[in-house]
Amino acid sequence: MSELEQPMMFLLVEVGTPVTLTKLIQTNTIDPADVLNVLHSLARRCLVEKQDNLYSLSVVITQYIKSLIHS
Repeated sequence: MSELEQPMMFLLVEVGTPVTLTKLIQTNTIDPADVLNVLHSLARRCLVEKQDNLYSLSVVITQYIKSLIHS
């Protein structure tokens, strides 16, 4: 993953629930100009799920990232 994609994945794990694009932009974790491009890149590789304008991670991906954080 790119240097922009990694923080997005960790942010989605931290949030823990499906979140809107607006909320992701408001976190100031990633430059607002890059947020949508990062989400599209991750979604193309099935790492981020989008449903009804909400973005989230699958349970499997979430658990994997949590295991990386705690190791």
